[in-house]
Amino acid sequence: MLKLSFFSFYVTVHSTFGGNPLASAVAIASLEVIKEERLTE
Repeated sequence: MLKLSFFSFYVTVHSTFGGNPLASAVAIASLEVIKEERLTE
């Protein structure tokens, strides 16, 4: 039982590279600021 619940926890967590909605929103907002402020020029 312990092994099953331990395995189930990690299966539902997924990876940090799996398209986390919050991280994606932060990345998009950061790119918009970089573009608007012309920080690459």
